[in-house]
Amino acid sequence: MPKILIADDSIAVRKVAERLLTEAGMGVTLAANGSEALALLSKDRPDLIVSDVIMPDKSGYEVCAFIRGQANLADIPVLLISGIVNDEVSRQAESCKADGVLKKPFQGTSLKDRVWICS
Repeated sequence: MPKILIADDSIAVRKVAERLLTEAGMGVTLAANGSEALALLSKDRPDLIVSDVIMPDKSGYEVCAFIRGQANLADIPVLLISGIVNDEVSRQAESCKADGVLKKPFQGTSLKDRVWICS
């Protein structure tokens, strides 16, 4: 069963994503912010990380850049989620070497499809 770490400061987004991915047979761990996500990485290695771009402490870009800078984590796919997907978001996602950006609010199938492709 693929293990997915979801980092988003919105409890509603976390819960929707958790339900969709759990129903698809995936294990899900939730983090309320970027710092919490990074702390969880020291305890358990997920198969994929889904991170919101805009969070109060560490952005999804910072989370992704940190992961890419760690030899033991660098190969974990990172999917960023954002309410706005424009050239700037795409450029920053590419700069931190994210595996993709998904627009919020996402449809259940779009999230599951992207997670299956990345994991």
